[in-house]
Amino acid sequence: MTNKNSTTQKKQKTKDLRKNIRKEAKKFCGQKILHAVFRHGVSISNRNIKEILNQPHKHFDKKNLAILELDKLFQQSIYLGSLKKQHPGDYFTSFLFKTTIENEDSWIIVRKYDTTPQYYLYCISDSDSLMQYIVKTLQGLTWNCNPRYSHREFQCCKNNKNLKNNNKTIKNHENF
Repeated sequence: MTNKNSTTQKKQKTKDLRKNIRKEAKKFCGQKILHAVFRHGVSISNRNIKEILNQPHKHFDKKNLAILELDKLFQQSIYLGSLKKQHPGDYFTSFLFKTTIENEDSWIIVRKYDTTPQYYLYCISDSDSLMQYIVKTLQGLTWNCNPRYSHREFQCCKNNKNLKNNNKTIKNHENF
């Protein structure tokens, strides 16, 4: 009986914590958060906050508490690139940012729906399976890793110049 009561108490505590975080996180609703590399304002709505709070995570409570400093968490994240559309009927593009929660990798996902010009915060996940869908990027440069080519074609996101690189390391895309 005691074990059942402690489980019930823990569930109630988590539920109350989520409720309090949701109230406090409303300060972000209607705002846009910015990232130095991504360069698009990311909108946050009450619906987005609910989605993040309900998303499963290894460190569930810590992830939910991180929402209270969402702007700081997003600014300190590393932009990894966009994700391939997983299904033919998808009507959105997802963008992946790497962050850490409790010293473990987590992913912030931003979506841009085909029907609107805005970018929306979608969720925070700890699923490593997302990495298989990423379109690779390097400091704002995307490349086509097609094995038919002996070189890599780089495309600068800032000014859309096609660049060819024969296995050289690109350290700063601002110079292009």
